[in-house]
Amino acid sequence: MTPEQVEAILQSNAKAIEANSNAIAESRRQISALYQLNAELVRDRATMFEILQGLNEDRVRTSENISILAEQSSRQNQLLERIADALENQN
Repeated sequence: MTPEQVEAILQSNAKAIEANSNAIAESRRQISALYQLNAELVRDRATMFEILQGLNEDRVRTSENISILAEQSSRQNQLLERIADALENQN
């Protein structure tokens, strides 16, 4: 091989190494961006879970409150029946 051929091969290899280094750097940037996006999605998922958990707790409390209101309504109806019976018995 002539010195010129060796020099040409070295320059070609240097260009290939530079291209590979650039490709590796771009891959790392993309991986970093994907990692950041994934971290954001994980945070969003955790937030949504907390929201859903809160909504479920609200649903349970609402259900309990409706049950209490139904019991109170039933007692009021029974009281009204007794009052109506008492009024009828007075007449």
